[in-house]
Amino acid sequence: LWGPLVGVIPFTIIWEWVGIQFPNQSILFIGLCFLLIVYFLPQGVVGRLEELRARMRRAS
Repeated sequence: LWGPLVGVIPFTIIWEWVGIQFPNQSILFIGLCFLLIVYFLPQGVVGRLEELRARMRRAS
């Protein structure tokens, strides 16, 4: 349940800012963001944070 909440808040803020600053390119920018997130964070932001936390526990 945390994943969608963590993702939608910054995404909504970025969507609003991009829509105001670049109204004609906003859809392109958001699509590019989705592609980058899926490529670099396939488990999502929360999954990546949990992975990093597990690594830190193993290292200590």
